Amino acid sequence: MRTDRRTAVLTNDRAKIAELFTKSDEAWWEDKDDPTIRLLTVTPERGELWDSPGKAVALVKMVKAVVTGDAPKMGDNAKVDL
Repeated sequence: MRTDRRTAVLTNDRAKIAELFTKSDEAWWEDKDDPTIRLLTVTPERGELWDSPGKAVALVKMVKAVVTGDAPKMGDNAKVDL
């Protein structure tokens, strides 16, 4: 395990906060200048992608698998080290 990497950093980058602030954020803060807002930047070590059909198609495939006894093919999966 590597210990020289940080996976998350807390910052008070006011320019980035202003750039990211949207109208819906006003549910939690009065405006982009609220001094309690912070940014959390997370750097993942690995990721996983699941490309699957929508819920309706997935349900049909699962029902078919139960009836036929075969495992359903639910889509593609890939893992990536970052």
